[in-house]
Amino acid sequence: MQDLEALKEYYRHGMGQAVAKFESFRRKKIAYVLIFGLFLLGVSATVFITGRSGGNGFMGGVLLIISVPLFSFVAYRAWKDYRLAYKRELITPLINQMAPQTTYSPEAHVPEQQFLNSGLFSTRGYSRFTGEDLVQGTLHGIEMQFSELHVTRSGKESDVVIFRGLFLVAYVNSPIEGSVKVIPDLGTVLPDNAVGRMLRSLIERYRPMPAGHLVKTGNEAFDRTFQVISQEESEATAVITRDLQKAILELQEIAQHTVRVAFEKDCIYIALDVTDDLFEIPFLKTVKSYDIVHRFVGDLQRALRVVELVSTQTNSG
Repeated sequence: MQDLEALKEYYRHGMGQAVAKFESFRRKKIAYVLIFGLFLLGVSATVFITGRSGGNGFMGGVLLIISVPLFSFVAYRAWKDYRLAYKRELITPLINQMAPQTTYSPEAHVPEQQFLNSGLFSTRGYSRFTGEDLVQGTLHGIEMQFSELHVTRSGKESDVVIFRGLFLVAYVNSPIEGSVKVIPDLGTVLPDNAVGRMLRSLIERYRPMPAGHLVKTGNEAFDRTFQVISQEESEATAVITRDLQKAILELQEIAQHTVRVAFEKDCIYIALDVTDDLFEIPFLKTVKSYDIVHRFVGDLQRALRVVELVSTQTNSG
């Protein structure tokens, strides 16, 4: 997998012609939407003014009301076509350059069963499971797949988000027979005061927790940020090495996302909470900017570091 600077250089120069062509396509799409909107406004206003002068502005009023959802529909269709074309024309070759032994499927996602197998979230009563931007294949000799996922449950007034972000599955024979979970400690998200401590006590008492025992690593910074849950303490200490603790902390601190990791006998699961879509770009923003993929590539590289460390431990053992 290429580093950030190499990919940035490739996007700006190796894909320069494709980027320029797509920028022209983007501007034409915007012009089309604006022209259509001005046409609707002009026709509606003309009919309305003509009708008012003749004592009947009803039809003009109706046209004005209809033009709003009609314009919204046309703008949405234009954005949707643009979005799919962006992923096909720019994201696909960029991923092929980043990881040649992988395939990119914009409308697919990590299987639902893999998400459930991770045991990282309480999925009781979830009602919606969607995702997109699936990348699967081999990276650094490790078979894996990752995609954006969005999992919710129905609430009284609105859907409650269980998970939204990047979900990665790596197929590595980790050196354990059971499972080890690394989940955020509530102290990282609740205030350090009387109210925060009370809320933490209540949540820890009633929130569903992975089966197993709480294991302390002896690393104060890591134990303050994460909770390690395992059925066997010896397995947790075998897999959660100092180097791995450092990699997970860096992933949490630099990426500024909530991180969850699960180690199973044949899989590693990594979940990064991300509120923004992975490969989405605003309609009105130029595609010449590399910023849209810069942060994603950095997050992915740090997540892969976790996988590589476990793979190295397994091979050396």
